Amino acid sequence: MRRLRAAPRSAAGARQPIAGRLTVRVHPNSSRAEVGGRHGSAEPPVLSVWVTAPALDGRANRAVQDALSDALSVPPASIRLLSGARSRTKVFEVAGADPARLATLIQGRAPTSRSGPRRRPDDP
Repeated sequence: MRRLRAAPRSAAGARQPIAGRLTVRVHPNSSRAEVGGRHGSAEPPVLSVWVTAPALDGRANRAVQDALSDALSVPPASIRLLSGARSRTKVFEVAGADPARLATLIQGRAPTSRSGPRRRPDDP
């Protein structure tokens, strides 16, 4: 029988409330990292995440965790991969995230701080 981990603790040591499970569709090898938008019409909604990392040796999984961490303003340790380690569709458990922020991300894209190189306006 597999044991579930306890919810992550905050800096003060108190457990953070679990915001819930989040289904994500990953687009590896993208030109820039972005989080947001809805993939398909399934219910519950599936959040699209674009990452620059390739889908090799768990690099894309770590990049998705970092991108979600930035987009939801939570520490990376509060985001845990539950299923889909080798699939483009993944399920994460997110602790301490604002549900309103998550709803906003599903409606549209938001670049993360780990975005790729920025182009200057004079570049083609």
